[in-house]
Amino acid sequence: MKHKGEGVAAAWIAATAAGILPAACGGGASSLPGGEDSREGGQPTWEVVQPRFPSDPGWETTGDLPEVPEAGGDPGHAGLLPCEKGSDCPTGLCVEGPDGARVCAPDCLDTPCPEGWSCQQVANVRGDAVFLCLPEVRYLCRPCTASDGCRPEGVVTTDYCNLFGPEVGAFCGRGCSGDESCPDGFSCRDAISVEGGTHPQCLPDAGECECVQEFIEGGYETVCVVANEHGSCRGTRRCVEGGLSPCDAATPAPEECNGVDDDCDGSTDEGLVLGSCEISNDHGTCEGVFACVGGQIQCQGTAPAPETCNGIDDDCDGQTDPDGTPGCTPYFLDADGDGFGVAAESRCLCAPEAPYTATVVGDCDDHDPSAHSDGVETCGGGDEDCDGTIDEEGAAGCKAYYYDGDNDGWGVSWDWKCLCGPTKPYVTTLVTDCQDSDPTMNPGHSEECNNKDDNCDGVTDAFSTSCSSLCGTGTKTCVGGQWGACTAPPPIPCKNYQTCQMESMCVPSCPPAPPESCNGKDDDCNGQTDETFTCVPGQQQSQSCGNCGTQGRTCTSSCQWGTWGACQGEGVCTPGQQQSQSCGNCGTQGRTCTSSCQWGTWGACQGEGVCTPTQTTQSGCDVCAQKVCQNNCQWSGCQLLPGKTCEWKNGTNWECCAWHKWHFCLPPSYGDAGCKWSPDCVWVDNACY
Repeated sequence: MKHKGEGVAAAWIAATAAGILPAACGGGASSLPGGEDSREGGQPTWEVVQPRFPSDPGWETTGDLPEVPEAGGDPGHAGLLPCEKGSDCPTGLCVEGPDGARVCAPDCLDTPCPEGWSCQQVANVRGDAVFLCLPEVRYLCRPCTASDGCRPEGVVTTDYCNLFGPEVGAFCGRGCSGDESCPDGFSCRDAISVEGGTHPQCLPDAGECECVQEFIEGGYETVCVVANEHGSCRGTRRCVEGGLSPCDAATPAPEECNGVDDDCDGSTDEGLVLGSCEISNDHGTCEGVFACVGGQIQCQGTAPAPETCNGIDDDCDGQTDPDGTPGCTPYFLDADGDGFGVAAESRCLCAPEAPYTATVVGDCDDHDPSAHSDGVETCGGGDEDCDGTIDEEGAAGCKAYYYDGDNDGWGVSWDWKCLCGPTKPYVTTLVTDCQDSDPTMNPGHSEECNNKDDNCDGVTDAFSTSCSSLCGTGTKTCVGGQWGACTAPPPIPCKNYQTCQMESMCVPSCPPAPPESCNGKDDDCNGQTDETFTCVPGQQQSQSCGNCGTQGRTCTSSCQWGTWGACQGEGVCTPGQQQSQSCGNCGTQGRTCTSSCQWGTWGACQGEGVCTPTQTTQSGCDVCAQKVCQNNCQWSGCQLLPGKTCEWKNGTNWECCAWHKWHFCLPPSYGDAGCKWSPDCVWVDNACY
């Protein structure tokens, strides 16, 4: 079983090896930094690396801790220096003493601490370590609200204010590395601090902290919470005579109208549904709602008032601005929404209410929005201007209708009226009739060969029409009521190259002989078939290819050679081709491709090394070294075996020379400027791997 002193020493060695603290080598502890303080307010930040309490029972010092003189043995600390900040002190640290006064923390490396103070090893943010006297103030199990209340002012420790449960509160713990680093009645366990982190802390085995007299006199307190289904209320517990006081938080309750935050959610008298109420006077009764105001229930709403034109049901009778309300305006029936109303139909309203929206009368047809006294007569069958006449001449939208005496649908251009529809004899919109007494003469009539201007284009019978023959169509012309000859072309004799026979054809000239096609026919009728092509469809051809392979092609149906096919039957290499590969210990061997495009056998392995990579040997080396075969299959020089490394030992370089044996590095006076090992190989217990 490890003693507590061994655990402290182990923590010190681990911190030194990890670079947290500088190694204390040779001439004593390092001094504190001088000059201005390293943080705002003049007080540097100090960190307790590992508390040492030489006078506490159960703790032992090790060889790397200084011997601390007995308390009171040195009058040098009889008077402590008062201070306000760290720069006022030789040690750089100004702390609050047990009596509340701020004084300089004295060093304790060579002198004892005053009564009520203990020697502790601390380090500031620059890593300087020193042994200083700190006030012996009890923090463990003190009620707290933040971790700063569990540490000396200006000193950063691993002690935290830890949560014990919402109704219990939070209490100071002490940083630990195991149960052996905790006082009796306490164990090292992970705890959650009020700031949210998880840390190993000394916590009471009983599960709760007790109030000692020092905590009672200091009036220390912590925060507690009482919670239920209605909410969570915050309170405090403090150390008093007889122990911790009960949590003084209120018990959450449903919210009521009482001016109190019953459910502790930060809001007062909120979310209350209190029902409706009535407000009455001589004008009527209006509905209101009960509201909580200043912790009192009141009926709130608008009181009844005389009805006025304002868009509000002032007297709360269910009607807003009814007919005849004082201040109303006469509105006339305007069913078609044209802005003109019927004089016989009106209502006095506060605002237009369809269909009573017009303030002007003069509508003769309240179903037609275009018909009113200011309307414009428009063709369509209505009296839009309300003058008693429908679609009179010149109405909007009228068209020009022309005089048509012969009723052929065509009129004369000099006689017309603007009407909404045809009215005899003004019945047509078509003009330019050249003979209004002959219904067969007008621009819509077709011209005939009759020596008359049938279509009124000013020309008589000077026109042509189509005609046809065996070979197509032509034209013929009418002159003086008579038809001329047809211009259609006649047929001529030509050879038909489909049948190789002569026949009559309707063409300007006979067609030339067609070119020969690859189709097995005599296309040009010369007595020969497919005579102009280089191969016969289906014919085969082959050639050599690739590495000892062959490929072929076939004549297509168009009498042309197709593309060469894929190379078949190839070998794996080109004759005479060389190939090599690794063999043995970093050696090589080769082979050659034969005339049949196949690889020959591998030759002998050439140029091998003396060993296999990663192979080891101690040949030619001492017991702490070995040679390792490198990637080029050659041995390396002698190098230390795994674990046989040089270490720093009591200010001197040591090297492992055998199991549990070491030899020293001789100083430069022995000859070499570098490290030269002594020939002695001595036994050192627990010093070599």
